[in-house]
Amino acid sequence: MLRSVTSTAIRRCRASTSLSGGTSACGGGATTSSSAGRQWALVAQQAERSSCRPFSASVSDGDGAGDANASMYASVDHGSAYEEALAGRHGEQLRLAYDEGKGKDDPPYDPFALFLPDEDELNDNLDAEENDRGQDGADETAAASLDEPLEDLEQVSDDEEEYSDDEEEDDQSPEYTNQGFRDRPKSQLAALKSGLPAGGLFAVLSLPGTQQKVTVDDVIVTNKLKPADKWAVGNTITLKDDDVLLVGSTHFTLVGLPGVSGVEVDVLVEENTRDARVLIFKKRKRKHSRRLNGFRRDVTLLRVMDIRLPEKYSNAEYKETLA
Repeated sequence: MLRSVTSTAIRRCRASTSLSGGTSACGGGATTSSSAGRQWALVAQQAERSSCRPFSASVSDGDGAGDANASMYASVDHGSAYEEALAGRHGEQLRLAYDEGKGKDDPPYDPFALFLPDEDELNDNLDAEENDRGQDGADETAAASLDEPLEDLEQVSDDEEEYSDDEEEDDQSPEYTNQGFRDRPKSQLAALKSGLPAGGLFAVLSLPGTQQKVTVDDVIVTNKLKPADKWAVGNTITLKDDDVLLVGSTHFTLVGLPGVSGVEVDVLVEENTRDARVLIFKKRKRKHSRRLNGFRRDVTLLRVMDIRLPEKYSNAEYKETLA
């Protein structure tokens, strides 16, 4: 829209200048004898001086300036516009969406909780009773423990350490539902349904026959990918160069020309299966002709594991993904 207004203003400015015989006002220094020409010159100047988003082009290779096959990308910085939007009405709407999730994770209200004894007092009483009961058998257990060989005790301690390490790894890994979605708390789901953005990075991938806009933990259902040994179940494939068309966040966007060089997207092949059945029914009236066929296409299910930016933008600022 801005480009069309600017070009129209310049054309009319030149036309009015040629008709009036005066000098051109498009450069901003001279004036025309026509009032219409002066008005369109002001419009052109305002359009050129308007607050456009900063735009820059980057070359991935050092010697790619003269190479026609060099992979380039354009970077658009819109962080200031995002911060201004958050300070205005848009930010108020996002805060209201965040408030929608407050209290969803709290336990249900129990009206009898005020009359129940404190848990600390109950625990103290139970500990005192156990100590009284355990004094009698303390000597027997101590003697039995001395009879056990030291090797068995060391093996038990090693098993406990391995079990604790496994529990820590399980706690760090994200949990998923039966449908393959991220298992999120109720408060976060309510906020997301109300319009709260999830944040993080998103990318536009070019797969055979389709283009997909994805973010981390998304599941892609696409046509079966070949060769089969490369896209086998369990393999992690890294998409880069021309396979990544665009990468964006809240503060910046990298537009590929045609691909964004330096960006890597890891996808995990989860399943190679067939899609739901599609029925094709055809009937010719008054001809006693009917035909019913079914079709199931072969599909590949991919899960996006990670999106990595180029080194230049590795420390760039943007809103992180909701945990």
